Amino acid sequence: MKLLALLFTLILVFPTLAGGSGPQPGDLYREFAVHNGGDRDWRVTDKRAVEKFERAQAHLPNSRVEIRIDDLEHAIRAEATLDRWGGHRGTVNKRIRFNDNQWILVPELTGLPDGIRPEQVFFQDNPTVDVPLQDLREGVNVFDADCDEDGGFGWGQWGLYSMVVRIYYDQEAKGENHRIAGQITSPQGGQTLGENPHIEVHADAAMGVGRIDVLASYEGYDEDGDGDFGGYHESHFQLVRGQPNEIRDHVGTLWKQPYRLKWKTGWVPDQAPGTISLVARIQDSRGYWSVTEPVEQLSLHRPDHSVQLFAAAGVPEDFGVRAGKTKSCTFVIPDSAPIHASTEAVLHLRTWHGWDGHHEPIRINDHPLPVGGKNHFYDYDIVAFPPSVLKHGVNTFTIHSETEHHMLEVLWPGPAIAVRMPRAEVVIDDGQYEQRDHFVIDTPSATYWLDKRSGGLSRLIDRDGNDWIGFKKEPWDRYPASAASSFRGLPNLLFQGDEGGFGHPGWDRGTSTQVDQRTIETTSQTGTWRLRWTFHATHADLQVLTDDPKRPFWFLYEGPIAGRWAPQSQYFATDVTPPTRTPRDYFTGDKLFGRFRWAYLGDVQTPRVLALVHRTPDDALDTFAHLGNSDQGLEASDGMVVFGFGRGNKGIQPLLKGAQSFRIGLIESGGQTDSEYEALRKRLESW
Repeated sequence: MKLLALLFTLILVFPTLAGGSGPQPGDLYREFAVHNGGDRDWRVTDKRAVEKFERAQAHLPNSRVEIRIDDLEHAIRAEATLDRWGGHRGTVNKRIRFNDNQWILVPELTGLPDGIRPEQVFFQDNPTVDVPLQDLREGVNVFDADCDEDGGFGWGQWGLYSMVVRIYYDQEAKGENHRIAGQITSPQGGQTLGENPHIEVHADAAMGVGRIDVLASYEGYDEDGDGDFGGYHESHFQLVRGQPNEIRDHVGTLWKQPYRLKWKTGWVPDQAPGTISLVARIQDSRGYWSVTEPVEQLSLHRPDHSVQLFAAAGVPEDFGVRAGKTKSCTFVIPDSAPIHASTEAVLHLRTWHGWDGHHEPIRINDHPLPVGGKNHFYDYDIVAFPPSVLKHGVNTFTIHSETEHHMLEVLWPGPAIAVRMPRAEVVIDDGQYEQRDHFVIDTPSATYWLDKRSGGLSRLIDRDGNDWIGFKKEPWDRYPASAASSFRGLPNLLFQGDEGGFGHPGWDRGTSTQVDQRTIETTSQTGTWRLRWTFHATHADLQVLTDDPKRPFWFLYEGPIAGRWAPQSQYFATDVTPPTRTPRDYFTGDKLFGRFRWAYLGDVQTPRVLALVHRTPDDALDTFAHLGNSDQGLEASDGMVVFGFGRGNKGIQPLLKGAQSFRIGLIESGGQTDSEYEALRKRLESW
């Protein structure tokens, strides 16, 4: 009954406001901050704590702290982001207010497992709350904080180390002097990134650019302590008490031109294809900020290794120890993870008072490690340890302390282990591209995107992130405009007639099934046609199987060589044709015909070629040409190569019949010179 009465009172007196959304693309805002230090200003204590602990009086009354806000002209909303220590167990109803206005409840952690209460969890996070504009004034504002206690040991207390008040403005009303513009220019949406990629930003501001913060959205360790391992990664915690809580755990910060930085992805876990996003926040020389549009659907490709993250399971509700206590949690590593061949391992660990001067070493299984934290303060450490310590199945993380002083607190959501290990030659995952379901096949040499409803490849990504196919849905089926979009694909098997579009991305003509770790089979709607793809480290094999031996088809590669339309700078060679840089204009009828067993295509700016091999003997004509996306032909703004095994010279003429076998692959070699051609010829003859 007492608890119900308390809750009813809180509903009346402390209405919860919607949490702040944080900066969004296109926002104009400015930040005003205060950073508490010493031994008092940061503490927020329940006034009733003195009833059980007389020494609590030293921290009361709670400090009233000044924060200066210099500009509310044309403001449209406000929010506050906190550097919050969760504090003592049982601390509830954490709240702040400005200028003696109504209290604003600071939300507790959400998404906790059943049976775990947020007020009993040790944590440090960066919650954001909406602040009514009418509560603020230009100039000096006074804020204070408070809390209650319920279900703990009688001393409610939490920590408010820093607070950033963010004021958002009407951009049009603010005028030209507040113009801030920019965009991430590299990478571009949909591209595949290699390890430690470079990020490039274009930025401009009417009053000059002061700094740029770049952030990435992905699945990785939860550095800001809210229990969410996804979303944009950043944290804002004081590194030394009283100092500004500068942003960290983001991609990086740029201070001067050129606006280019390296994203250190060494411990970013493997990501599902197309799930990474990037955004930049640009600050002008007077402290105003704006946010770029995100670059989305990015992928991370590591040809030689894998990084896997194993989050803690069974994290205790109050994961802290002192006075001879021991507590633990576990990490479960599946048998499929090749940890015994791993090369590096690290422990992600967030603590409060994780000072080695007071506590015994932590342990992973039987291996001791220093805690590495700070005295009566927050810390986040990435601690290396020998991967040989790990085993398949259950691994145990243990903390123990004999101290009579403040306990060692392991902060929510607990530790995690990251392991760098050899990657499988072929990794098949699910992905979305152009609003269509795909299998994404990651290999050391290339990443293939296979449209599940057609069996055709819509993307072929090389090690540098270039897309050699680049299918897009729009414009759809318009000649020649769709040479830059929906005509593209591989093998684009059936054209027109029954089941036309089978084998061509963008068409709903079949169902794809993963057969084993490297094989996918697509069956047409009638069951008459089957495409069986088998992927290897250096290439992919395609078997075409059919129950209709009379229906002709072709095998086409239609896409931009090395991801760009540049006919004058690209070359083509076959087993009977040495390398040539003479482009052929499909739109004007200028096509090259021959009978080729194999061919390769390359670009003078790219150190690799795309090889295509017809492994089934035949005497059908084959075709090569360039098709621009307008009547400008080779001078068009975009376009694709049209290469076809079994594509005849009488208009649209497929010539292949029955079961056929093909091989494709990106080869890390140029192909323009006589010696390069000879080396590739020897290799492809054995394909």
